[in-house]
Amino acid sequence: MTPEQRLQAIFAKSIQHDDEQSYRSKLENKLVATSHELKELANKIEEKVTNLIFIEMDEFLESQGWISEIHDAKNKRYTQAFKNIYISAIKPTSGKFEFIIKHDLFENIDHRVEVSFKDSTNLSHFKTATQVLNIKKDMSIEVLEDWVKGLQSTHQKLKTESDKLKLEDLTFEVIKIGQSHQKK
Repeated sequence: MTPEQRLQAIFAKSIQHDDEQSYRSKLENKLVATSHELKELANKIEEKVTNLIFIEMDEFLESQGWISEIHDAKNKRYTQAFKNIYISAIKPTSGKFEFIIKHDLFENIDHRVEVSFKDSTNLSHFKTATQVLNIKKDMSIEVLEDWVKGLQSTHQKLKTESDKLKLEDLTFEVIKIGQSHQKK
């Protein structure tokens, strides 16, 4: 191989490398953007679940004569004859939405309500939406392409499910804080 041919081969390899790096960068940017969209969707689902729970509690407690006060989007207080019930939504963990219920009705026993999707596929999609993105430099372009497709598919499916989400699509576990689970 002549020096000119070697130089041409090096230039060709350099161009190919630059093209691959450019494509990889585009894939990484797509991953970041799609991950961000998924996190926004997860936040909207969290808000929707919180609203569904608060609406259900309003309907039940207000029909019993309780008065509701909104402290903020994640905290409500119900009062009746010097008695109080406080409900606070906390950040979802492990794909479960959590609420803390405090009251002064009789004993001061706090409860945690864990709410999750009945459908395990939706639960899996929600967990994916809340995961931290960890792109590694040694990942192949094929892996990145598959990851982009997977996240886009997850986003589409989760969006469809979130649009039609109802209270009946969720399961509830009531736990006295300091005690074991009681599935409902």
